[in-house]
Amino acid sequence: MIDINNDGLKEVIHIGRTNAESNSQLKVHVYEQQNGSLNPNFTDISGQFGLLKSGSFAFGNADGDSDIDFAITGLTNQGITSNLYENETLSTEIIDPVYTQTITEFPSAEDSTLDFFDYDGDGDLDIAITGQGISGPMFKILSNNGLTGSDLEFVEVPNTGLIPIREANLDFGDYNSDGYTDILYSGKVSGQGQVTKLVEFDPITQTYVDSDFDLSDIINASIAFGDIDGDNDLDFAIAGESISNSGESIIKTYLNLRDESAAVLENASSGRAGDEFVVNQRPSIPTQLTSEILGYNGDSNTYEVKFSWNSGDDESTPKEGLTSALKIVSSDDDEDIMTINSLDNGYRLSAGKGNVEHQTEWIINLPDLPDNKSYSWTVQTIDAAFSGSELAPVQTLDVDLIKLGDSNGDFEVTVLDVLTDVDYILGNVPVKFVFEAADVNNDDFVNVLDITATVDIILNPTSTRSTGTSGILDYYPSSAIGSAFFTWEGNDLYVESEYNIGGIQLSFDTDFEYELSSDLTSVESLDFTTDNSRSLMLYSFNNTIIANSKTKLLTRTDNSKDIYDDKIVVGTINGEKLNGFLKSSEIENQEFELFNLYPNPSDGLVNLEYFLPTEMDVVDLNIYDIQGRLVWSQQLGSSSGIITNQLNLNRLSLGNYILSMHAYKNGTLKHVANKRLILK
Repeated sequence: MIDINNDGLKEVIHIGRTNAESNSQLKVHVYEQQNGSLNPNFTDISGQFGLLKSGSFAFGNADGDSDIDFAITGLTNQGITSNLYENETLSTEIIDPVYTQTITEFPSAEDSTLDFFDYDGDGDLDIAITGQGISGPMFKILSNNGLTGSDLEFVEVPNTGLIPIREANLDFGDYNSDGYTDILYSGKVSGQGQVTKLVEFDPITQTYVDSDFDLSDIINASIAFGDIDGDNDLDFAIAGESISNSGESIIKTYLNLRDESAAVLENASSGRAGDEFVVNQRPSIPTQLTSEILGYNGDSNTYEVKFSWNSGDDESTPKEGLTSALKIVSSDDDEDIMTINSLDNGYRLSAGKGNVEHQTEWIINLPDLPDNKSYSWTVQTIDAAFSGSELAPVQTLDVDLIKLGDSNGDFEVTVLDVLTDVDYILGNVPVKFVFEAADVNNDDFVNVLDITATVDIILNPTSTRSTGTSGILDYYPSSAIGSAFFTWEGNDLYVESEYNIGGIQLSFDTDFEYELSSDLTSVESLDFTTDNSRSLMLYSFNNTIIANSKTKLLTRTDNSKDIYDDKIVVGTINGEKLNGFLKSSEIENQEFELFNLYPNPSDGLVNLEYFLPTEMDVVDLNIYDIQGRLVWSQQLGSSSGIITNQLNLNRLSLGNYILSMHAYKNGTLKHVANKRLILK
């Protein structure tokens, strides 16, 4: 069980062969936990590792980058091989494990064992490998050089005193409480047959020395370390075949009484307690617990959080040799997101390293929580004898933080977010994209309005919008504050408005050709094609004013081509929306005449009066709330002359609204008007 994607929940990794034949294939299936149970639909990642049999594997944070890597060795059609795979899995809603083969080399073996463990207590994972190698049986310790990437190497430790062995079972732990990892093993040794031994590591000579325990009567054994009697030192159990009573199965449990022996000798006059026996004490409690939210992933709705702490101290185990166990609990359902397999007093329920190994910081992708819900977390230190400290004081973490304009989820609003917005508008899929933060005006679209608003946030970092809030975003208004009018004069397209225009987005047919105006200095332009149409986006990185008075935008090469009048997007340099209208060249005055709205403020019954000089095809009335959401729509009279309508708006909530009227003739907008309405 391994947490592949760093979401705190362990996946079940099922590894094996398709059959016992020589042409069998390696299969690696990943089962994900969902809602407290195992999803029966597995993810097959076998293709990432190739063909292999008669081998062994290990998971561990080999390169020290806060995720779990994978190592494997065994027999292929080309001979025995071994590979280290780096974990490059991203946080996604459905797990998608990615393991990439590295150039790091280490010895290969079949009929083997392969384990990550810290043999020298320096805080990085080394390798123990047994089995049949190219030149014969082996039992090698490979030291991690502590580097990363292409510089990572595992170097064989010479003269360890370990006897080459194959078809072995191994377990690791600090049996003699000196702070270094000892090895309990059983297997086949050339010239000796089956053997079972406990060897203790001598940190001075860097060798393994046979312990005083005579385990030679038990062979073909399964073995395991564990603190059976709860006294903070390692006992062990062995199950196998008896040599003295041939054919008899045997299981024995060995209690470690070194602490009691030390107590006896301490009270004697010999003074040998410190030389021969040590009472293993629990490590001290970790300190300086901190957490930092690194970013937000909108695709998986998760926050990337870094947890950090200072590990406790231990009398025997070197500081670097200590491991840590990180526990994270959600207050939403009081369920453990990341478990530590310890009681509340820190007593370990199983023998083994902490779930984050030798790291004192770990990055987890935590799901967003409902409002007023949070995470709590703590950590404990574990020594080489797998004795755990008391749990550190519980810390609380609120992840409900999204920063407006931070479309790439790194909790900073910079030009990188503008580029991320552009990437999204182009129809690409940014690696990290937070739609809720990118949609700065909350209109369910990401377009040039959001770009101009994001630039406004960048240039005004002390504004309340730029700082963001917990759970609630101070969105830019999506209702229009005014209008911008586009007109053709021959083949030249102009725009004018009483406001400072900071962004424009126009759409047209894919065969529309044009040249940008030379008047557009210091303005960025982007031409792209989506959904069988082309678009032109004009914006800047520094709030450059594109236009306010009449300004030329472009010249078309074919006067039969036009822009789409219903897809004009235009906003001010401050990210505020303007209604964009394409004026007809046939009529000079496009404003409704005698446009009256009364009473205003109103209790819900409103009289609307307007004049049309000529009959129109359609007259539309749309009413928007202050957030720019459409709350009312109907068609009005379109005959020429003065027209009066009474609107019953009692079903609308009290507040401020914008009435927008549009009159069309032959598909062309002829008249437009906007008025503010107050219901009270």
